[in-house]
Amino acid sequence: MRIIICFFLVLVLGLCSGIWKTSLYTKEVYSRIKTLEKELSVISKETKGLDKYTDEDPNRLEELYPEIFCDIKEICTYYRADCEIKIPGGKDLVNIQDFFKESKYKGVRYIDILAQVNLKSQPDTYIISVLYNALKTRPVEILRLNLEKDALSLSLRLYGN
Repeated sequence: MRIIICFFLVLVLGLCSGIWKTSLYTKEVYSRIKTLEKELSVISKETKGLDKYTDEDPNRLEELYPEIFCDIKEICTYYRADCEIKIPGGKDLVNIQDFFKESKYKGVRYIDILAQVNLKSQPDTYIISVLYNALKTRPVEILRLNLEKDALSLSLRLYGN
């Protein structure tokens, strides 16, 4: 009789330990499912945010570069500031396609340009905010902005296809 009772006690203890391990494993799986749900909700929000751009026409660098060039020149002309826009390392701007580089994004190219604006005759630096507002709606990244005595130097990266 003692042997049978010991056998049942060992069996019950083994069964309890198995149930306990199973419940721990279930809690771990449940917590992983919760974290995955949170990650998926974040990804779906980002996807919904990017969906509004799928209907837009992609910007062509051949068209974007002259537009940015003209916008900067017009703003500088309006404020009577001397401006020089160039492609670093480029001497002959007849074929700017040679300076297009592939970005880390598939199908997207970029070009770096340098704009130098002379602020010597400017009473204030309002032209900087006007330039920024003109560029912020475009696929342009401001890499470097250097404001020295009388000169503003902007390094820009234009993205397109």
